Order: sequence, then structure tokens, then C-alpha cells
Amino acid sequence: MIDGVEVTVDREAVVVVATGNGPACPFGGPVSGLGSVVARAVREALGRGIGRWLEDNA
Repeated sequence: MIDGVEVTVDREAVVVVATGNGPACPFGGPVSGLGSVVARAVREALGRGIGRWLEDNA
């Protein structure tokens, strides 16, 4: 929040899409098929982003 105004940055977004096609995923924790895919994607994205930040700010 800046000066009482809510501020959102697009890099902080999480989008979950449900099309109704495919199998249901009642659990998305890190040991589930869905959760492990999400965890790997997040780890890779963070690794790249942190690496870029370190290059620019080291």
C-alpha cells in the first residue's frame, strides 16, 4: 500500500485456471502430481529471477 492506495505488481500474480476438462485435482500439495509440477515451475522461475537480480545488483 502506498499513501493509502492498494498497489499490485503483475509479477506477483498467481493465476489458476479451471476449464472443467481433464481430471480433478482435489489436492495440490508438493507431493501430488499437480503440486510437484507447480513447485518445479516456481523453483525454476525464482532461480532465474534471483540470478538476474544478482547479476544486476552484485
